[in-house]
Amino acid sequence: MSSLGANTAELRPQTKTVGTQLVDATLKAMKAALEAVRDTAMNALKQIERPQEQHSMSWKCKQCRYVKHFTKPVPLETTGRCPRCKSNEFTPIL
Repeated sequence: MSSLGANTAELRPQTKTVGTQLVDATLKAMKAALEAVRDTAMNALKQIERPQEQHSMSWKCKQCRYVKHFTKPVPLETTGRCPRCKSNEFTPIL
């Protein structure tokens, strides 16, 4: 039985403390790089998944050609009705 205990002790790898800081730093750097790639990919996927609705700072009425201006790009739903002809059909001016 005593020889069995000696063989098991030989099979267990010796843990070394030398170089663990280097491995930890490498793993942390790799993890940070992979997380940055993941975040970039997730942002790209979110942009693709968004409905492809158009946003514009200016919208032109299809009937009377009145142009509604906004301070920031807005979707078609925000334009409402034309103040001239009361139509709700607009096209974006890019």
